[in-house]
Amino acid sequence: MASNDGVSGVTTRIMGILGYPLAHSLSPVMHNAAFSATGINACYAPFVVTPENIKIAVNSLVALGVCGVNVTIPHKERVVPLLDELDSDAERIGAVNTIVIKDSRLIGYNTDAKGFGNAFAEEVGYSLEGRRVMLFGAGGAARAVLAELITEGVRDLVVVVRELERGTAMVKDLLADKQDGRVKVAVQTFEALHADIQRPDVLINATSVGLLPQDPILIPSGFVTSKMVVYDLIYNPPTTPLLDEAKRVGAIAINGLGMLVHQGALAFQLWTGERAPKNVMRESLLRALEGIKHHP
Repeated sequence: MASNDGVSGVTTRIMGILGYPLAHSLSPVMHNAAFSATGINACYAPFVVTPENIKIAVNSLVALGVCGVNVTIPHKERVVPLLDELDSDAERIGAVNTIVIKDSRLIGYNTDAKGFGNAFAEEVGYSLEGRRVMLFGAGGAARAVLAELITEGVRDLVVVVRELERGTAMVKDLLADKQDGRVKVAVQTFEALHADIQRPDVLINATSVGLLPQDPILIPSGFVTSKMVVYDLIYNPPTTPLLDEAKRVGAIAINGLGMLVHQGALAFQLWTGERAPKNVMRESLLRALEGIKHHP
């Protein structure tokens, strides 16, 4: 599906992103750069959709001629029952970040899980297999990261959440077909971080805390050590209080830009059937972030 300019007969494929808020999102910058570099006649737009309007928005995609969308905070789980079909990863994870519209049917995918795994391997340089990992969050992004951690065979995993019941339910869902005992998982609240809890090899923030300047740091003073890898899925701003603390103590600090590129590349291929120009996508994001830094 596409729009016609009414003059030349040339059609432009419409893509976009559904989320709320979207001021921080650089997905339009990244995907429009990719379309331009590959010569694909398409445009990618932000669609600001509040939670109460998500059903209306999803149900309108076909009528509006949209070919595909990404889905971000807070809709990744909400859209699942609104779709016609889910791929195996999206069904297992219970969250969707990419929708493909084909023959008037809405098909949900999750490229976050593989996007995180690919980015971590590229940026850190080693596998997550056998590592002790702590994951913050229980939303759509956290579900995808948790699924990838289980797939990669982490040794010990602590999921830290605000609501214990929600975190426990998420872990139960994703461990349903992984009852071989190789992955040891515990669920804790953030208050437990103040106790003498074992430090992980890898600490991952999959919450939205850190998006805003006034957001608090999620960890008590002294929790991060120089031996850790600290990975925050937030990419805009490019640093967060958690990453600042990691840098202060000499830990490896990584933001979510690499994950954005890798999950975006997978979505691009689903929409277009073409290989994504990842270097172009990354460079467009770096230029945009540099511009934001100089013109906040």
